[in-house]
Amino acid sequence: MTFRLGIATWGERAPHPDTGELPSPREGFLQLTELARTADRVGLDIVAVGEGHGAEHVNPDPLQLRAVGHGIGVMLNVMEGRWDQLVPYVKAYREALRGFRHSTRGAVGLLLPGLVVSDDDDARSPDALTLAYPHFAASTRTFGAASADDPAWTPEEFREQCGPEGALLVGGVSDVVTKLRAMRETLELDRVLVRVDVNGLPHDAALRTVELLGREVLPALR
Repeated sequence: MTFRLGIATWGERAPHPDTGELPSPREGFLQLTELARTADRVGLDIVAVGEGHGAEHVNPDPLQLRAVGHGIGVMLNVMEGRWDQLVPYVKAYREALRGFRHSTRGAVGLLLPGLVVSDDDDARSPDALTLAYPHFAASTRTFGAASADDPAWTPEEFREQCGPEGALLVGGVSDVVTKLRAMRETLELDRVLVRVDVNGLPHDAALRTVELLGREVLPALR
């Protein structure tokens, strides 16, 4: 089965962590549309619009990211910790398929947040982390409102999560390709969806991530 790479968006409208500026619903919808068109233009395989509720989301008719494990396929989600914590879930899925006597191998996908920068302009991982951290830290490990029980990321935690074993796909193209290769081989992945619009991340950075995923990351993985 051919490996597939795409993007996911919740159509989220979040205030910028520094300015507090909130995009209008119209602006948010136009940004979502531009992300989808860019993904199609650069050859990515999938554009998934996840479900959101309330005025902070702009997607009017969402495609929910759901899958079941009876021969149809399963989509895994990781937001913190080590990504290899998902290995037992993949094994359980494969065993369930065998238990139901399915002849199909079944498709396994992974959804994770990310931001990609170019290797060509000295914008390697440290700069990607610097750009991404305020937006990731403005929420929490579960990407909800911060609370005493669910505090925001610390810089040290965030840096660790962007490393080779961490759950976030943040870094230069070569870093991202290396990490995705390891994920694909260990988890036997057929597809990966990268959430590119986390918590008010600048639209130009999200667009750049989409372009790099299509023009550089996906060809390297194939």
